Amino acid sequence: MPDYAEGDTVRYKPIGGPASKTAEAIGIIREVIPQATTTTASGTATTTGRSSGTATGGEVLRYGIENSHTHKRSTIKESSILGPAE
Repeated sequence: MPDYAEGDTVRYKPIGGPASKTAEAIGIIREVIPQATTTTASGTATTTGRSSGTATGGEVLRYGIENSHTHKRSTIKESSILGPAE
């Protein structure tokens, strides 16, 4: 189940993930995008494209976020979202 919903305002790291030293950004979630992944025989996870429904098991949840300053939209992994904006 997604931690955030469309319309939520969040703080996120647009590049490098939550541990990166890049500046935080604030944006509005415009789309919740669960991406199904499968594991190959060699153990490599591959993306099989967008799926419908909520992320469970082998899916990587991403969000379409519109930056509040630039109004540009980016796809951000859930792990790069730091939390709700104040």
